[in-house]
Amino acid sequence: MIEEYLGKLNDRLETAEREQREAAKALESASPSTDLRGVQWQADKARIARLTAQATLDAFEDDALGLRESIEFHLTARAFAQKKLAVAIQNAPFLPEELEQKLENATQELEKINEELEKTREKKTDADDALTRARDELRAARDAAPASDPQEEEKRQSGVARLERTLEVRQAIAETATAEVDALQMMISIRNTHSSLWRQRYEFAHTEDYAELDGVRRVITERIQGIESWRKFFDSNLRKTETLVGNLQSRLAAWRPDFGDEALAREELASLERREAVFRRGVAQINDLVRLLRHWQSELEAHQQKTSRWEAAISIARDFLKRLWSVWTFPLFSVQESSITINKIVMAFLILLVGLYLSKKVARRSRSFVLARFHADEGFAASLEKGIYYGLILVVLLFALSTVEIPLTVFAFFGGALAIGVGFGAQTLINNFISGLILLIERPIKEGDIVDVEGVRGRVMNIGSRCCQVKLFDGIDILVPNSMFLEQKVVNWTLSDTILRFSVSVGVAYGSPTREVAQLLEKAVHEHGKILKTPEPTVFFDDFGESTLLFTVNFWLEVGRPMDFRVVCSDVRFRIDRLFREAGISIAYPQRDIHLDTLSPIQVSLVEPGHAGRDVTDRPHLP
Repeated sequence: MIEEYLGKLNDRLETAEREQREAAKALESASPSTDLRGVQWQADKARIARLTAQATLDAFEDDALGLRESIEFHLTARAFAQKKLAVAIQNAPFLPEELEQKLENATQELEKINEELEKTREKKTDADDALTRARDELRAARDAAPASDPQEEEKRQSGVARLERTLEVRQAIAETATAEVDALQMMISIRNTHSSLWRQRYEFAHTEDYAELDGVRRVITERIQGIESWRKFFDSNLRKTETLVGNLQSRLAAWRPDFGDEALAREELASLERREAVFRRGVAQINDLVRLLRHWQSELEAHQQKTSRWEAAISIARDFLKRLWSVWTFPLFSVQESSITINKIVMAFLILLVGLYLSKKVARRSRSFVLARFHADEGFAASLEKGIYYGLILVVLLFALSTVEIPLTVFAFFGGALAIGVGFGAQTLINNFISGLILLIERPIKEGDIVDVEGVRGRVMNIGSRCCQVKLFDGIDILVPNSMFLEQKVVNWTLSDTILRFSVSVGVAYGSPTREVAQLLEKAVHEHGKILKTPEPTVFFDDFGESTLLFTVNFWLEVGRPMDFRVVCSDVRFRIDRLFREAGISIAYPQRDIHLDTLSPIQVSLVEPGHAGRDVTDRPHLP
């Protein structure tokens, strides 16, 4: 605030100096014919304004310097007073007798306020009744018929005006009674808070728990902030009442007969003064409460200063552990007189996590043992692994519940919600889970099988609880819901056997040696290492095509292990093409033969326009 005002004074001084320079330049550049008195007057005015601004700035800087010194002095005095308070607190502890005396005084004061509140409520009832009577009298006077005599009518109007003024006074008295009741009720709350603070102050004055004291300091700050709402209520009403009292006192000091009934005005003034008095009492009690909180806050600061850092750290750690343990053992709900606490739930989850990890390990070891010891197929070993895994999960779940003493009936607590969830959104999930169990038990589909589902062909890599992982032959993995393998038409290429027959067809030109072609096809498939020797590959002369002699070679492949049969078929076609080129056998392509009858010469004739269909006889035929 000081810096802002100082900046404004500096701006004013700069403006005055600039105006003085401009006036001096105007005076120097004035011509002899110009009236120099006006220019000289402007220059003198600017000079005086600059001197005034400079003097104001100097005076303000002196005042600011004195104010800063005064602030430093008061801060020093405050620090010294706080030190004296700390010494006094240390040497004069809070005794139980002092607490009893404070509580007894607060109780007596509270009893007085309660008695006063009862009387004020009676006054409020009387004031409300008087206000009701004044309204009825005014309504009756206004509803009365006008008098025919002008003097009587004037008296009637005067009576109505007096009743209106009486109603205003009765309204003010009723408002005063209501304000007194509200203020006294708030004073009772203030006194109760006062007694509670004395008790808390005594309790924490005899504790060595630093963390508790730190919490109390926060509570004190919050209390001071909360009391501000009470202060605003009393301050605002007190200012309004003071304004009304001051205006009415000034009016009574200059009272004239034409102002109305002076007795009513003095009655209204007495009511406003009672309202002002009760608001002043409220402000005084709030100030006492704030002083108590401030004094308590100073005691805590002094106690904190004499507490060592090590003791403070130990106290904070102890309080933190205490609060953490209370949260750790906090009961969330109860089932059959068994409390379900946070530590039980966390312990159960830890057991489940460790159990799931160990169950996965045991299931995988079981699969490896069955494959190595009993030489079982991969599909049976995968189904056995899944079954052992799900069984171990059930055992781990029961073990976790019994360890933390959570009864199985806890699931009945969520039964209704679970049933609703299954009915509205989880039926598909349950359907796929049950379908996965059926696939593991009946084994119509096993890991490693080549399947065709709705036109999608690939190898089954994993049978999960919800879906199966199928790897297509182009390397893309897709997830197929388990229910599709039971509800849709599925082709399992390797259900009973992993040996499949594949074919490669080729067409040769007419005139090619057919026996040599068959021998070359057999040679091409026999040379490939992945083609099985048993069953033996076979070559068939399929048909005489329109432009080709069609041959087909059939061979067998083992598809139980990961492989792409299209690569084998491609290798066979490359080898056939090379063998045919070396043997001079050409692979046929679509062709057409055109035959011309050349036994007699072709006759060509010229026909004139308009003589279509008739020969011209005077021209010779061309051979």
